[in-house]
Amino acid sequence: MEQLRHIDIAVVGGGAAGMVSAIAAANNRKRVVVFEKGPKLGRKILISGNGRCNVTNIDADSIDHYHSTDSDFIQGVIQKFSLDETISFFADLGIELVKEKRGRLFPRSNQAHSIVEVLKDRLKQQNVEIILNCTIKSVEKDRDKFLLKNDEKRLFVAKNVILASGGITAEKVGGNKSGIEIASELGHDISTLLPGLVPLKSPLRYLKRMRGVKTVALVKVKSAKGKKTAEDCDDLFFADYGVSGFTILNLSAQIVPMLKNGNVQLEVNFFPDKTSRELFDILRKRWKFNPHRTLEESFLGLLNSKLTEVLIEESGF
Repeated sequence: MEQLRHIDIAVVGGGAAGMVSAIAAANNRKRVVVFEKGPKLGRKILISGNGRCNVTNIDADSIDHYHSTDSDFIQGVIQKFSLDETISFFADLGIELVKEKRGRLFPRSNQAHSIVEVLKDRLKQQNVEIILNCTIKSVEKDRDKFLLKNDEKRLFVAKNVILASGGITAEKVGGNKSGIEIASELGHDISTLLPGLVPLKSPLRYLKRMRGVKTVALVKVKSAKGKKTAEDCDDLFFADYGVSGFTILNLSAQIVPMLKNGNVQLEVNFFPDKTSRELFDILRKRWKFNPHRTLEESFLGLLNSKLTEVLIEESGF
């Protein structure tokens, strides 16, 4: 076994949280080492926002957007690093953020690669040591220090440890339970893990006939008992397996916990900007000027034909 290495702060994980934490720690003139189990830093950043990286949101300071049973903890985190501080942090790195739909903030370059590179550059300027392909297998508390052992049984001694190993999603780019297991071994309580920001599966066969269609819709969620619990209006995408799109991803964190009590129902409004009366008047006018058209043909230009065909058939017309 190699001789022990002594460092001030060990950061376990070289993703977004790990890199930003290491930068903050190095600002305080500490000897910082980042341990990343993969071959490079920021792999999940590179796939976020479809490769564009949605850095934050103009409403990020609002606690209403966070799903947690411990709202006080969330509020404390937000207050320590506000939206303005986040924007200033990235501006200092050279990143200009641009606001898009629903307040999402993206780098003007439209490249997640830009985010990774400026973070890596700042780490280099601060002399933060990066150890790649190094999996931390265990962290033990030993009085006033921590003992870290990697997969090669090499030991590191740190005054402080930042666990930033991420969640279990995106296994192909490093997601696993290792950090959660370390936290548990150190005495932290682990809440039930549930997927969030995920598409939804459905057994309805007619969805396959609607696959590939993307439209803007208002989606309302009904519990197994028929109670409306949440709603969202944004892009809705139909796939072989079910539904996705921003609307579903935004609702999924609330829907998934409900599934333990049975399937949920989605009520979809394909004309969220119109009342039922307004839609009826539009159709009536179309029938007046084109009385020869069928009901399905009357929706041409209003709704994707794949949707029209299925909706009319399933409605019994």
